[in-house]
Amino acid sequence: MHVLHVTPYLAPAWAFGPVPHRVFELARAQSARGLTVTVLTTDAMAPHERLRPGETTVDGVRIVRVASVTGALRSWLQLSTPIGFRRHAARLVTSRPPDVVHLHELYTVEHLRVAAVLPRTTTIVLSPHDAAQAATPPWVRRGWHRWGGDALLARTNLVVAASENEASGIAAVYAARGLPLDAARIATVRHGLALIDAAGAATRAEARARFALPDGPVVLVAGRLSVASGIGLLIDAFIEWRRTAPTAQLLVVGADHGALTALRARVAATGVDAAVHLAGHLTGRDVRLAYAAADLFAAPGRTDSGDSAPAIDALASGLPVLGDASEVMRAAADAGVGRVPLARVDAWTDALQQTWQELSARPALRDTARQVASQFGWMAAAEAMERAYARALPVRP
Repeated sequence: MHVLHVTPYLAPAWAFGPVPHRVFELARAQSARGLTVTVLTTDAMAPHERLRPGETTVDGVRIVRVASVTGALRSWLQLSTPIGFRRHAARLVTSRPPDVVHLHELYTVEHLRVAAVLPRTTTIVLSPHDAAQAATPPWVRRGWHRWGGDALLARTNLVVAASENEASGIAAVYAARGLPLDAARIATVRHGLALIDAAGAATRAEARARFALPDGPVVLVAGRLSVASGIGLLIDAFIEWRRTAPTAQLLVVGADHGALTALRARVAATGVDAAVHLAGHLTGRDVRLAYAAADLFAAPGRTDSGDSAPAIDALASGLPVLGDASEVMRAAADAGVGRVPLARVDAWTDALQQTWQELSARPALRDTARQVASQFGWMAAAEAMERAYARALPVRP
C-alpha cells in the first residue's frame, strides 16, 4: 500500500505543536510495517526559520518539502503560503498514484491545493488533530470552506479522530456546514507514544547508585507534583506499607506544581526522610535511570489520557503499575500487571504489598508489562491506522 500524507509541517517543526511529531512518527511506523510512505509538506520550522526545501528520505519515509512565501503568517494567522504545492502534489499523484491520501489538520491551504489534483476515485482520509478547537481566525475558516473546503469534506472517505471528543468536534463541523457524516465515515485511532527504552539505560546497580537508593523495593512516582496527583495519599500508604516492608524506598520524580511543601512536611513529621527521595524534574538519560531503578510504579491521582505517558513508560520498563481507572491502568489490570486501588490509604497499602509479593512469584510479569505498553506505541497506532485505511477504501461518500 502506498500512503501519501499531506501536512502543513513536519518534524523537526516543533514550534507548531504536536502535529509535526505525530505525523512523522506515524509515517515512520508505517514504513517499518512495510508500507510505501510519502509525506508532502512545507519548509516550515518556526516563525522565522525554514528547512531546506526538496526531497529527502528518513527511516524509509520519502519527504517532499515545498518552499513557502513566509512563515510568519502561519504563526500569526494560521495561514499557509506554499509555493507550487499543487504542482508538487500533481507530480506525486501522477508518478505513483497513492492508495490513500491522508490529510492532517483541517483549515490549511495545502489540503485545498492537493484536493484539486486528486482523481475522484482517490481514497481520502482526514485526521483533524483537534482542528475544531484550534485558534484559526473565523475569517480563515469561512474562506477555507468557501474556496473548496466543503467540497473536500464531502468527498472525504473517512475521518479518523484520536478521541471521542475529537470525533464529536469534527462531526459538529460537518453538521454546521450541512454535510453528511454517517458512522461508516468516522473512526477513532489514538495517537501512539514513543516507548521508553529504560531496560537498556543501565544496570540496576548503576541506576540505584544514581539516586543513592539502598537495597529494598523501590516505588516510583513520576509526573507533575500537584494536589490532584494524589501524592499525599501515596505517602500515607507508603508509610503504612513500611511497617511490613521496612526497606521500601519511594523515588519521586517530577516538577513541583503546588504539592512539594506539604509533601516535605509530611515526610519530616513521620520520620521517613531517608526512605523518600525527591529527585525533582529529570530529563534525558536520568529519566530512563529512574525507571531502571524502580520495582513498581504508582500514579494515585486522576490521570487524563494526555497524562498517561509515565505509566506507559513504566510498563515499557517492565514495571507493574498502580493507579486510577484510566485506559492504561485498566489494560494493565486486565493483563495482570496493574491494580486500580480505591482512593483509600488501606487499599493502597494492600496494593503495594500484593504487587511487591507478585514480583518474585511471577518471573514473566515484566515481559507482560512490556507487551501491554506496546499497545500504546506507534507500531500499534500504525496497525490500527491500516485497519482504518482498509475500512476507508470501499467507502464512497
